[in-house]
Amino acid sequence: MGQLVHINKALTIRALLLLLIPWNIVLSQPANDDLCSSVGLTVGGGCVNGDNTGATTEGLTLPSCFSGNPSNYSHSVWYSFTATDDSITVNFGDGTLGIQVLGVVYGSSDNTCTGTLTELGCKKGGEIKLTGLILGDTYFIMVDGFGTNEGTFCISIYETPPPPPPVGTCDNPRDLFAAGDCNNIAGTQYDEQNNIIWTNTSSGDDDGSTAAGYGNQEGYDGGCADSDLAQNAYWVRFTATVTSAGANSSKTFIDNAGPNTLDYTLFKSAPCTPTACTPCPSPCANLQEVACYSVASGGSQEITVEKDTVYYVMITNSDPNTSDLRYMCLRSGTQFTPPNDDCANGEIATAGVEYTSTNANASPDGSLCSGSTENNVWFSWTAPAGWDTTAYVHMYNQNCACEQGLQLSIYIPSITCTPGGNQSGNCEIVVNPANANDFFGNFTPTPGSTYLINIDGFAGCACEFNFKILSSSILVTGALVADAGTDNTICSSTSDTLGGNTTATGGSGVYGYSWTPSTNLDDSTAANPIASPSSTTTYIVNVTDSASLCTSTDTVIFTVNACGGCTPPEPSGIVTNTSCGGGCTGSIDLTVTGGATPYTYSWSNNATTQDVNSVCAGTYTVTVTENGGCDSIMTFNVTSPAGMTLNMQGSLATCNCPCPGTVWAVPSGGDLSIDGTYDYSWSNGSKSFAQNGICAGTYTVTVTDDQGCIIIGSRTIP
Repeated sequence: MGQLVHINKALTIRALLLLLIPWNIVLSQPANDDLCSSVGLTVGGGCVNGDNTGATTEGLTLPSCFSGNPSNYSHSVWYSFTATDDSITVNFGDGTLGIQVLGVVYGSSDNTCTGTLTELGCKKGGEIKLTGLILGDTYFIMVDGFGTNEGTFCISIYETPPPPPPVGTCDNPRDLFAAGDCNNIAGTQYDEQNNIIWTNTSSGDDDGSTAAGYGNQEGYDGGCADSDLAQNAYWVRFTATVTSAGANSSKTFIDNAGPNTLDYTLFKSAPCTPTACTPCPSPCANLQEVACYSVASGGSQEITVEKDTVYYVMITNSDPNTSDLRYMCLRSGTQFTPPNDDCANGEIATAGVEYTSTNANASPDGSLCSGSTENNVWFSWTAPAGWDTTAYVHMYNQNCACEQGLQLSIYIPSITCTPGGNQSGNCEIVVNPANANDFFGNFTPTPGSTYLINIDGFAGCACEFNFKILSSSILVTGALVADAGTDNTICSSTSDTLGGNTTATGGSGVYGYSWTPSTNLDDSTAANPIASPSSTTTYIVNVTDSASLCTSTDTVIFTVNACGGCTPPEPSGIVTNTSCGGGCTGSIDLTVTGGATPYTYSWSNNATTQDVNSVCAGTYTVTVTENGGCDSIMTFNVTSPAGMTLNMQGSLATCNCPCPGTVWAVPSGGDLSIDGTYDYSWSNGSKSFAQNGICAGTYTVTVTDDQGCIIIGSRTIP
């Protein structure tokens, strides 16, 4: 990754461009058109809408993902954030730019917009996953449109969740779907109908997972003759399409076209239907063995199964000394078909519930919003009566047989199910998440209305995927869990913050909070209220998921001691606000008196220094602790000056004179807190707000406010 130095946009170039603009047009660039005017984003703060219409280039070295073509880099806007974790994901969601959005993330040598920038990630569409970030450091994001594209987008940043287990482990098995034959040649990793697997667990599975193999992490030893405990096990899951019987149409087979004799151990777990409040536990913790089959190379084995039962298969070598090649084909007289293959059987979805589905062996339904269809499945969702926000339909953990992946269509409420019919051209959104690990489409639903959701394989691609409707652009998985924080001991007459680093996780990701008792709390409905108890108090937090209305509670004890004469410190500070409409140039100069030195500092942006510099506009809270254990909390607001606008005026005198023109500038906005006036600098050297007795020509003026922010305008006298 190369380094580059930020160069401010040359005023002379901008002035020359202005000469080409008619005098009555006022420049309308986005407020975050410049790096040093970046908009500050909050990690985990949800989706922020952006627009690069009217933006200009920044003058940086061409980013690595811009295809080496400078024309791909023409309309950039800027954002910034402070890292709260060493792994952060930047997601570029839905908008008119769609997949034409280009994003680049930079680190700065001194955490400011004027430092040396280093490119950390660059991608067209989707998301950028960052690792190795430094907590408390400031990072900058440039967003552009591919080529000359301008439009809207949605940007969100969040701490990267842990990756799912590698495909082929029990917690993330490879799903197979029974088909009528096993015609694929040996060596095919994953066929179009998803009924064959071919992999080498000692060098990683067909998705390129860990080269060390998987081992046998679950500790299951199948009932076949050899021991499986020291082997590399590969796990497969399938749903039986028939109950075993005498007729061939009611039989299920495992075929082994691999080079070794393999053991196939069948397990099943207790059935479970997840709800928004109670997700199903991992079945791998309590599997029950059904049977174990040793199948020679080239052999076929009928297995005993029950229709609609989910089975887990652990594949190991019969001879532990042979290579770790694995092969399995699932063959049945009745081919697997997804239960939600038709809109009449669409699965009814509930917001906040995770669904696992596949379009393998699904049938087409004519021409839909996404165009021609090959193998689509259906869901339906009714927006709750109290739903008052954007709905985000997340597609994630996609395992596809081809790189084209999936297409997502959400129909308008007036469209009802026409089995096998044509429902094209009546959709809220149509997006192509392809095989991205996490992708969402968003729209604003009408409360009480029902929406049909269609998921189709692009060009017939077969995929397994997870599906979840949330009220946030941030993907949240797992059950709702409240965290009131750790028990704490404080001195009397002091305060501290309740709640964990994340007071709630899981569910839909949008929560309501209620703390009891509410006395001596600054806000009993906040995620992290400040408590000032006069005596030892047990606090209870009740978290409510806004989408599912599920609840979770947790408790924390604040023990209050007299502290033997401990004196709380007394912090105060001087705030320097940001300059020029939003750059991260603010600072807080903190002074502390009282209590026993040395002091320790804990800022809400994770800084631990006495003063903080190069901060964006926002609210910053510091906890100062003196040597005796007493602490005090103080909050500061860093603001950003308003932007300026400029209206250029001009006239011609009625006299018959050689230079009858007059032109003047009328600025507004900006910061006039020092001397209350603007400074003017005309292209002919004048410093007044107006020019009188001027000849024909174009006159350009630069207006500067008391913060040094500038705006440029021009007027042509004919």
